[in-house]
Amino acid sequence: TIRRGRRGVVQVKATFHGKQGHSAYPQDADNAIHHAAPVLARIAAIDWGIPIDGFPPTSCQITNVNGGTGATNVIPGSCEALIDIRYNPGNHFNGIKGAIEAACAGCDTTLQFDHSAIAFSTPDGPFLDLVCAGIKRVTGINTVRDTGGGTSDGRFLAAAGVPVAELGLTNSTIHQIGECVAVSELVMLTKIYTDIIENFEV
Repeated sequence: TIRRGRRGVVQVKATFHGKQGHSAYPQDADNAIHHAAPVLARIAAIDWGIPIDGFPPTSCQITNVNGGTGATNVIPGSCEALIDIRYNPGNHFNGIKGAIEAACAGCDTTLQFDHSAIAFSTPDGPFLDLVCAGIKRVTGINTVRDTGGGTSDGRFLAAAGVPVAELGLTNSTIHQIGECVAVSELVMLTKIYTDIIENFEV
């Protein structure tokens, strides 16, 4: 598999506001976690529509939720959630921002948005054909052209109009404890890269 493109990325920090107090006196406090819970459920249930052909669906993951002091008898005055959205070209930043804001409507919430990557895709053509042919010559494997996975630095090249084909190590242990790569893969990649360079024509 080579990555010919990637989904875009929007990351959101949502801070839900309440009033801290003693859990025995809820009438004198306002539980921020109680405000956050239904809003986060609405965000998780957003329908992002049908994906553009060639791309995985848009994914919205709530990756962190933090609130409270650590004490069981203190009502939290604030709750913070981090949200990671990987979007295909069927969605766009303004639409994503509007959907998150709509889910938070009526709740005292501060939202911070970071549009860290724009979706891109390299079209079929001589460059991708060259890469796939190199893989075939070295490994005998027919290549799948894909846009899955996370983001990458390829987005900076794509933004400059440079064709992008990401070809690297397998990542079955990515971000896991004991993350590792096989030395044999490094040897194989070296052979593939060499073949691509030797057959490249300007």
